[in-house]
Amino acid sequence: MVYGDCIEAYSCLAALLQSGLPPRLLAFIEPFPSRDPLAMRVNCFNNETVDKRVQKSIEDLGITAYRRCTLVGWTISGSLISAVKLLSPKKELVLPCFALFYYGVNGMDLRTFKGT
Repeated sequence: MVYGDCIEAYSCLAALLQSGLPPRLLAFIEPFPSRDPLAMRVNCFNNETVDKRVQKSIEDLGITAYRRCTLVGWTISGSLISAVKLLSPKKELVLPCFALFYYGVNGMDLRTFKGT
């Protein structure tokens, strides 16, 4: 799974495909847009035509895309992530996962912050 809406996320998808991973095993998760309803969504390519072509290529390759989702957690089995929990505008999704490439907002939760 590749989570993010930035050049690095798309580059990661390309690298995974280039390494021979079948597109049917890949999932692209586009983060939910800004909470500010007045904020304009500017894609990472800063070009609507390029963005549409990239999104169409992802679809044509057979990569599963989940749009407007927020990563809310994951399930760990042993020391590995086995499932990812996403919140879409309509429902919660729990998807099996064997690798997660996260290119979302960098942050630190309160417990981690207090521990440092």
